[in-house]
Amino acid sequence: MNIKKSIYSILGVLAILLGFTACSPDGYDLGDKDVTSADLVEGKAFTIEHDSSNPNIVYLHSLMSSRYTVLWEHPQGRTQDADVTLKMPFAGTYTVKFGVETRGGVVYGEPVTFTIDDFYAGFVTGEAWTLIAGGVGNSKTWVYDNGEYGFTAGELTYGSPDDNADMGLDKFTANWDPGKGHCGDDQMWGSTMTFSLQGNAGYEFYNSSTGETQTGLFSVDDDNYTIGFTDADMMHPSTWDARRDAWNSGQIIELDENHMRIAYTRISGDWGGKWIEVFNYVSKEYADNYTPAEDPNPTPTLADTWQTDVTKYNKEGNTYSNIKWKIAETTDAVSFADLYGNQTGGQESATDNGLDYSLTMNVYDHSYTSLDADGNEVSGEFSLTSDGFIKFSNGLGKVAISSTGTLQTNADNTLRVLSYTMDTTDPTEITDLYLGYDMYDAQGKRYQYKAFHFTPHIVGQTEVETFKASMHYFNTGWTFFDSPTVKVTGEGTYTFKITGSDSDPYGIYLDVNKILDKYPNMNMTITDMRVDGKSITFDDALIDRGNGDASNIARRYILNPWNSDNYFMANGYSCLGFSSSLEVDLKIEYNTGTPFIASEAKTAAFQKYTARKKAAAKAKARAKYVRR
Repeated sequence: MNIKKSIYSILGVLAILLGFTACSPDGYDLGDKDVTSADLVEGKAFTIEHDSSNPNIVYLHSLMSSRYTVLWEHPQGRTQDADVTLKMPFAGTYTVKFGVETRGGVVYGEPVTFTIDDFYAGFVTGEAWTLIAGGVGNSKTWVYDNGEYGFTAGELTYGSPDDNADMGLDKFTANWDPGKGHCGDDQMWGSTMTFSLQGNAGYEFYNSSTGETQTGLFSVDDDNYTIGFTDADMMHPSTWDARRDAWNSGQIIELDENHMRIAYTRISGDWGGKWIEVFNYVSKEYADNYTPAEDPNPTPTLADTWQTDVTKYNKEGNTYSNIKWKIAETTDAVSFADLYGNQTGGQESATDNGLDYSLTMNVYDHSYTSLDADGNEVSGEFSLTSDGFIKFSNGLGKVAISSTGTLQTNADNTLRVLSYTMDTTDPTEITDLYLGYDMYDAQGKRYQYKAFHFTPHIVGQTEVETFKASMHYFNTGWTFFDSPTVKVTGEGTYTFKITGSDSDPYGIYLDVNKILDKYPNMNMTITDMRVDGKSITFDDALIDRGNGDASNIARRYILNPWNSDNYFMANGYSCLGFSSSLEVDLKIEYNTGTPFIASEAKTAAFQKYTARKKAAAKAKARAKYVRR
């Protein structure tokens, strides 16, 4: 069974049934009394104080215990910090709401107000205020970037949360620029947002899709380049309404006189999980007066020798013209590239099946063979065009290389050579090749490429067959520890090592991928196990063997929590907890004359796997029902 997927399905159900009882480090331990709205009053639960030397600075301070997560709604947005400093440039009466999270949800006290008597220009004369609103006494209007102003590909950009942990001004890594029209609202392009510093920090959002206008206030944090909106939404198309609980704040990631980009983290929904989305804007004045300096022929720049470079391979004094291209074992095996061949984001590693793909090309007879992990083959002849394409007479079919990247050719059976790298040592040889196919926007215009990273392997010499193997450990809290991948390249003994520490073992298994396809009579014997460098007692004959998550994966289940006859389940498994390392030596034999899994054992394993898969599916369905 697929251990991780089943575990996470079970976890989802348990989390819902237990009500997420441990949702924060403090655990929301409210003592004998829950909090009511009547408790959250100024002076008792929080304070609002003006700075003694500058009354335009206002301090919000929570008096609640640190056990509580506090929530402020104030003129400059929403905050969960216990202490908040507001810099209020304009005179007026402003409202604050204070709340805390309780077992029954968020509880707010009644709104309270504070007053600013005088205008203080020092808070609105910073660079960000001036760029956004045009300076004190002025106003400035912004529109969506439609991809034709020289900044971005369209109105929206995506970013991976993992790649943007420290997101801020000029600190953003794009994951995908889908181009104009991605939001799916043809009426949105007349929308405007206007920022004004005429009497107050005024803000107006005209939504051309609905014909409605919202008015309110805006604020800017000059230090962190965050922006807040009060009584009006940040400009976005109506098709995007549900992606945020409130459109009242954002992180500015780029800003100059002519363009502004504001990022936020969307909530989970039908569109997918939490992700960073960025709306791209340009000033209306800039858009109205923009004259694009178009590149009449945006194409990758290749060396004059590219046709020879990508079809001949110099190695160890010999020149080879029959090259097997494999997908690179790098984090950019699949990516996006602009029209000049430069990577723009979306980098992904290849799956195991993707790494098994090969494209063999022979320059002598111009033949090629495309072969995927399942044995699907496409053959034909290839040719090189003068404008940077490789044409495959019968295409390549469609091959899944990564979780989202499918290798295929353009409609005319071509791939564009985006770039390549030559090792300049003697002899000169190609080391990396990037090929890509066209991607089109909603208007049918090519705006980027889907790129695939290849590395060369010599054909004609004996290639070493390789099987990937790894060891996996998980505890009762379902935290996983994984060993580095070990490449099995022949018979012998291999060592698997997990480093770290854990004293709560629950399951340990070791997989050798795809080896049973070629060697069904192989065997793998555990010859030694070491915890923190010291060998421990075990009986290899009483340690489970079977298929992994696929029928061609050979698995040794060192600690199997679902089998009470397993050696460590029967004799105690606390000895498997480790403070620095867990090591296993595994002896691999290819042909022992006996199947790795006897036929009756295969049947039992398959039945057990099917039963667990059905149980996981029921758990997943039950979790979905409970969430409703």
